[in-house]
Amino acid sequence: MELFYPRRAFIMKKTKLITAGVAALVALNGYQYHTYSKDRDTYKQEIEEQLEVSKSIENKLNESHLKIQDLQGELNTSITDVKKLSEEVTSKDKTIKKQESQIDKLEQQLEKAEKRNESPSVSSNSVKETDYLITAYTNGAESTGKNPGDPAYGITTSGKTTQEGRTISCPPSLTLGTKVNIEGVGIRECEDRGGAIQGKRIDLYIANLSEAIEFGKQWLKVEILD
Repeated sequence: MELFYPRRAFIMKKTKLITAGVAALVALNGYQYHTYSKDRDTYKQEIEEQLEVSKSIENKLNESHLKIQDLQGELNTSITDVKKLSEEVTSKDKTIKKQESQIDKLEQQLEKAEKRNESPSVSSNSVKETDYLITAYTNGAESTGKNPGDPAYGITTSGKTTQEGRTISCPPSLTLGTKVNIEGVGIRECEDRGGAIQGKRIDLYIANLSEAIEFGKQWLKVEILD
C-alpha cells in the first residue's frame, strides 16, 4: 500500500491543478465575454448616434438643395424679365430712330424747297386764297424743344393751350387770332409762332407724333378768313 501512495497523491494534485486551471479559464472567458458585451453595447450606441447625426446632416442638405432650387427659379425669372425689358427698349429705340430719321428727311426736304424758293401760286378765285406749305408739329421736344414739366410746355405764343383741330403756327404776315380755312383740313386759328415758320408756310398742330410725321408736308390752298 505504501508504494501506491505517492502516485495517488500525485494524481490528486494534478487533478486539483487541472480543476484550478479550468476554473481560471472559465473565469477568464467570463470576464472577456462581459467585456465584449459591454464594448458591443457601447459601439452600438455610438453607431446609432452617428446615424442620427448623419440623418440630421442629410436633412439640412435636402433643405439647402430646395432653397437653391427656389433661388435658381427666381434667378431664371429675373433673367427672363430682363430679356423682355431689353427687347422692349431695343424696339422702342428702333422706333425713335425711325421717327428721327423721318423728321430729318422732312427737314432736309423743307430746306431744299426753301433754297429753291418755290413760289406758291395765287388762286384766281380770290385774292385771299393762297397756296401754303403745310407741315405739322407737336408739343414735344422734337418740335418745340420743350418737355412735359416745362412751364411753357403746350402753351402757344398767344398764351392759349395747344388744341388739335384749332391751333396752327403762322408766319408773321398773319396776325395772332386770324382764322384760316385749309384745304382738306378745315378752319384753324393762328395761335402760335415758330422760328422756321416764315413766308408761305403754316405749321399744323397734331398731338400725336406718328400722325404728325405721317402728315409730312403738303402744298394746300389756304383761305384767309380774318
